[in-house]
Amino acid sequence: MDLPVTGEEIHKASECAACGERFGEEVPFQATTGPYVLDIEKGELGIEVSHVKHIYGELSCSCGHVTQTMPGRCPEEPGWEVDLTEWHQVGPMLVSMIVCLSLRMRLSCPRIQEFLRDRLGITLSVGCINQ
Repeated sequence: MDLPVTGEEIHKASECAACGERFGEEVPFQATTGPYVLDIEKGELGIEVSHVKHIYGELSCSCGHVTQTMPGRCPEEPGWEVDLTEWHQVGPMLVSMIVCLSLRMRLSCPRIQEFLRDRLGITLSVGCINQ
């Protein structure tokens, strides 16, 4: 089942990474990547699914530097094995629900997959749920 895109977020740099000059609206933005993120949010009638396309790209400055935007990445921490980035197909609220279904409700990955498909119309692989 293909979920319709419910929103689009353009991640455009506000200033040049080299010289600090602010980019005006006239500076052309060249999109380079656009990952889609599934998440859930509280709606008027309960839980609603959001499917947002995040657009990252580059802007050229008059100084000659090309500033690129990319999904965020937290610095590595000793003893922490999880790579915290924005390069994920699943948003934080949906991840929280999956963790709750797994750890609190003790559902297996196939059962979580079934729940998400039947209740929310979201199709995720077992590998994505495990991640």
